Amino acid sequence: MAVEAIRAAPPGTDRDGLAMSLLTGPLAKSAPEWLLAMAVESDLSREPRPHTTSERMDLTRVALSHQACPEAYRAQVLQKCPEARLGALGRREGGAALIHAVVAELRRRSTSRLPIAPELLKVPTPAQVVLGEHGLHEDVFVAALDCLPLGPDKLDGEEDVDAWMERHRAASDAWESMWDGVLRVQTEHHRRLLEWSATHPAAERVVREHLLGSIPWHVEPALLEEVAAHNLKSFERAVLVTRISRSCRDGLTPTQARERYADALAAASQDERDYVERFLDEEMQSESIQTVLCRLAVDWVERAGSQTWRFLLNPGEARRYGRPRERLASQELVAALATRFATICLSALNLWEPEPASRYRVVRDLGWLHALLVHLPEVTEETRQRARLVVEDTRRSLATRSSAYGYPSNHSAWEEN
Repeated sequence: MAVEAIRAAPPGTDRDGLAMSLLTGPLAKSAPEWLLAMAVESDLSREPRPHTTSERMDLTRVALSHQACPEAYRAQVLQKCPEARLGALGRREGGAALIHAVVAELRRRSTSRLPIAPELLKVPTPAQVVLGEHGLHEDVFVAALDCLPLGPDKLDGEEDVDAWMERHRAASDAWESMWDGVLRVQTEHHRRLLEWSATHPAAERVVREHLLGSIPWHVEPALLEEVAAHNLKSFERAVLVTRISRSCRDGLTPTQARERYADALAAASQDERDYVERFLDEEMQSESIQTVLCRLAVDWVERAGSQTWRFLLNPGEARRYGRPRERLASQELVAALATRFATICLSALNLWEPEPASRYRVVRDLGWLHALLVHLPEVTEETRQRARLVVEDTRRSLATRSSAYGYPSNHSAWEEN
């Protein structure tokens, strides 16, 4: 009787509701194909919104997951679905047969994977659109990751270097933006995404930095602590490069520098040793490069404090609709992480050196110095003395700049701090 009522009823919500009740109730194990097709057609007849995944597609999901649904029909429907609806059908509520079919269809549409480019943010690939859907099934999520655009391409030796650098910068910005979007939507998959990125070097750094620096309020506490600890380890590598480079600057040959820091190199991982060795080549011993390397540890802290660790050091800056964001991590954990970073800042302070008066200076060191003074549990007199050196050097540099260019400093806020 109910099936006949559906045949006779005009299209509308009541008919859809009745079909859903039948397919999940009395007809859960066996249903006529025309009823499955009618359920699917009811959803598909609605116009989708371009590049959005707000469609629930519940009726279609139930129909295509039904054990009476023919495999060929299921594949046929999915081939006609826009990417947004494909993502909606890939939610974890789908049955095993539907999830398998969604993965197959996604891979079919993603046979040609191109390097990331700014255009792909305006006209996203199927995988990008699917990853804009919340609550994806694990298999669909992983398949979409594997189908994403590749990282920025490398210089092939034939393209003009300047042209490549301009294109590469734009591609890198698009790469950062794409992953920022993925991480903001796929909050429940953060740990799985981090595990996946470990075997995809082009993505791992970006994923880690976004978790820590772009959306730390969305990151589960234990994972946030892990990502923060991993990030701080890279400071140790920067310290080693700084110390070795200063030894070479002060007269040691690369070979002698290796001998001096043999124990530290032996304790480092192979990747870290390879990283340090890059800077011990003869071509890396120029004065300009050495100047950069001798400040590497301090620059690491400066960049981390103003970018990667910004919202952990200054939680009040993370706001939504004018109000502080709610965090998964407790205030105590955020404060503890800020203290750990301040300890790193203290190490950087001990490595800090004044730069020549002739070099263009900015107030970049005042940011991490401020973090040190605010978040370090105890500020000793020795620390205060070294902090004063940084402040005095910055004041001198600003005065030199103002005198040279004939206009006052525009860093009054930093100077006041």
